[in-house]
Amino acid sequence: MARLRLTTRPAKTVAVAALVAGLLPLAPGHVAYAAPFCQPGESPEFRSRFASLKEQLGPLMGDPSECEHLDAATGDTLQNTTTGRLLPQGDQHPDVH
Repeated sequence: MARLRLTTRPAKTVAVAALVAGLLPLAPGHVAYAAPFCQPGESPEFRSRFASLKEQLGPLMGDPSECEHLDAATGDTLQNTTTGRLLPQGDQHPDVH
């Protein structure tokens, strides 16, 4: 009859493996994805008028895929989402396209 032998790794080996795994994102050649129009360290999110609209529309509006930014041609604040683009409709009311 065959016997199974359970072995455990020494705690030092496990600690070193965890440390190396934690440092992998900092390795050379690894570049963090930066969303369009976001500053370093910034993540896309809905702010002010767009955040209020998200509360009303929920999942229909999708999630932000870039940071808010100004359209150089019109001066309007724009933001792309996973379901479309947010554009201002008048002074107070953004619209989803």
